[in-house]
Amino acid sequence: MMCGMRLLPRLLILTALCFVGFVLFREARIEQLQPSSDPSKIVVLFVGVTLIAVIGATFLAGAIIPMLGETVGHLFYTPDVKVEKSKHSAAMGKLAQGDYEGAAQEYLAAFEKDPSDTLAVSEAAQIYCDKLNQPAEAARILEAALEGEHPVDEGAFLASRLVDVYWNYFHDAVRSRQILIQLAENLPETRHAANAHHRLSEIDRALAEGTV
Repeated sequence: MMCGMRLLPRLLILTALCFVGFVLFREARIEQLQPSSDPSKIVVLFVGVTLIAVIGATFLAGAIIPMLGETVGHLFYTPDVKVEKSKHSAAMGKLAQGDYEGAAQEYLAAFEKDPSDTLAVSEAAQIYCDKLNQPAEAARILEAALEGEHPVDEGAFLASRLVDVYWNYFHDAVRSRQILIQLAENLPETRHAANAHHRLSEIDRALAEGTV
């Protein structure tokens, strides 16, 4: 912001110089076209145009371009503004290193610190399922998380993740249907209930077709 405020007066000065140069050049051209033109006046006018051009170029190079570069730089990077560190950065770091147990524990620590961070416990459950081959532990931590108080959307999200674990990893239709029925009954006429009914249909279809 400050760079922009300092740049504006300099741009106005450069504009004024360009205007004066244009006026002198126009006067010189008009004088040239006169039948009884004064050569000395034409020379003076063109010398004035040249001086204005030199002054303008010097001013542009010394005062405008550096400030313009600074202004553009501040649009992309402002060193005075601190970049907020992701609350999951420690977990993601361990995950990148292949420390899956450590990553899961970091996610759980983040959830313990902020119980509204349901994404953290969901990520921990995913690691236990996909990386550590411990879906039972994933189900345990999701069940424990659901015992707490959560807003509707976050609670429904955790319940849906728990169904993912019971159905995709254990093929436990009984427990999966139990969670979905409870979700639909607790949140009637909501998108969460609609999603629950849709998944119930999918499970019933899979059971009927014998694909599980």
